Amino acid sequence: MHETALSLAEFFGARPGRAVGDEGQLVDLVPTQIGTLAVPSGRLGAVDPFASLDSPLEVQVEPGVYPVILTQVTYPSDDDTEFSDAAYLSVVLADGEPVSVEPAPGTWVDATLYGVTTYGGGVGLVDALAAAGQILPPESPEFEAWTTKAGQHPQGVLDATLPWAAHGENVIGVMSPSDDGEYPLYVTRDASGNPLAVHVDFLVVGEGRYQLDVHEWPPSPEVPAIRLKAGPTNHWT
Repeated sequence: MHETALSLAEFFGARPGRAVGDEGQLVDLVPTQIGTLAVPSGRLGAVDPFASLDSPLEVQVEPGVYPVILTQVTYPSDDDTEFSDAAYLSVVLADGEPVSVEPAPGTWVDATLYGVTTYGGGVGLVDALAAAGQILPPESPEFEAWTTKAGQHPQGVLDATLPWAAHGENVIGVMSPSDDGEYPLYVTRDASGNPLAVHVDFLVVGEGRYQLDVHEWPPSPEVPAIRLKAGPTNHWT
């Protein structure tokens, strides 16, 4: 079985439970809704909101407004019982019972796994069409407001309307476990193959998962901004 293959027994995006952490330690998982995400274009984007907002990795979904769940891990054996890490950032697309999990369509290319890259320690979700090509200058008041808002939250949660939003598009982000790196996207599906959620996996659940070889999209400079399409067994357009 390839290292990207997971069973639901090993995957806890938007689900509570106790699991094995990346170093073999026991961890507890606690999901919390941190807001809703407007995706009127149907193009869901995953991006570092502080460093590369203008070039999101995309997954195509039905247009709508979706709950966003942050699943955190805590460490029962740690002296600091209140310390936690972000384990998954999930967009819930539909109600249902997940039966499978797989890399997001289009992120497994030529035996190579690609993911969302963070340069500044944050990963966010956004309407990709609203974000593509837009730059938020670090010296702008909006950027300063975003960093202040994230810095005031214990998990670095940011939920902010895009300054140029035409239809209420917003960005929801969290502080990643590492200051820089690549994180894969996974999709959970029901028994009919319909997608239930898209998850950013921060690779802190599952022994050795932090060693998963994830590459920055795109595969080469000639490849345009990603637009992922789903398989034939689901609702995505």
